[in-house]
Amino acid sequence: MTDKPSKFVKKGTKEERRQAIEDLRKAMEEEGYDYAAIIKRLNQYRAMSDLLEDVEPLEPILPQVRMWVQATSGRFSIEQVYAAFPEYCKTGESKRYISKCLHKLIQAGILERATGTRHGYFQRIENELQPMDFLHAVGKPVKLWLLFGLDKMVKIYPSNIIIIAGQKSAGKTTISLNIAWQNRHDWDVNYFNSEMASEELRAKLELFEDIELMDWAENVTFWPRSNRFHQVVKTGTDKLNIIDYMHVSGDNFPYVGQWILEVHEKVINTGAITIICLQKPPGRDLGYGGTGTLDIPRLYLAAQKGRIKIVDCKAWNGDNPNEKECNFKIVQGNVLLQDSEWGRTDRWNKEGTW
Repeated sequence: MTDKPSKFVKKGTKEERRQAIEDLRKAMEEEGYDYAAIIKRLNQYRAMSDLLEDVEPLEPILPQVRMWVQATSGRFSIEQVYAAFPEYCKTGESKRYISKCLHKLIQAGILERATGTRHGYFQRIENELQPMDFLHAVGKPVKLWLLFGLDKMVKIYPSNIIIIAGQKSAGKTTISLNIAWQNRHDWDVNYFNSEMASEELRAKLELFEDIELMDWAENVTFWPRSNRFHQVVKTGTDKLNIIDYMHVSGDNFPYVGQWILEVHEKVINTGAITIICLQKPPGRDLGYGGTGTLDIPRLYLAAQKGRIKIVDCKAWNGDNPNEKECNFKIVQGNVLLQDSEWGRTDRWNKEGTW
């Protein structure tokens, strides 16, 4: 930009100086300068031209950022704010101004920094509460088929979350597909698939030789999704969400509990049931994310090849089923066969795992 500061320094009438500055604005806009850079340059020349009364604050974007924040729910990153206002974020300086806007919203009590996450995450303060109407709640468990007679042992209530933590190749997908199919008549089943392309999914479904592919298509809706599941899970008393699986890598391990909480906050009081599959390491009952993944689920299962265990159950019929386990087989790639009764054992295998 080749402007001459001398022509802005108290030369000509005020109107002539204002016009020169407006001409500079148009030229900078045509050359692609971002909003913050333009305003900063114009304000410098206004100060030089004795036009301090014309100085423009960088505030016009603040109301827009406030409106964007108030329309969000859950946590968001500053990168998402940048993406929402690309015209204001072409330089590092203008991005810093976005940060200042967020800081002002924090001071105003509209926003807060998200704890337990990486730096640069925020969440809107949502402090409006509705009393829980337990007097009119039905209070009855839902009808939900679970493998190996689990549905007779445990109670699942509306809006509950179930975790299936399994080692690699322990049968999580086979278990999940069986649950999806067996519940098709009672639930609108939505299956969120994070690892298989359409071709691999078809091959997996074709292992169910007595079920036509068209029957799958008519009874279960498959969605490709690998993250931010709280944004897409379905809500409603007829909805069954199956997440296969919640992928964890890099430095995301501490956030798995938070991801489960976000799903919980989406479906709570809507009646939707959500089953979340997690990977787990050998020799441990809990999935990646550790004890933080235990807080929300009302039923927590751990699977290794040939064995499944009830790690934690909040409500049950008859005897307490916690810590019970049973052996099973997968036949022909899709058929689940129970190979022992449910029971507790203190026996450890050679690797020191249950």
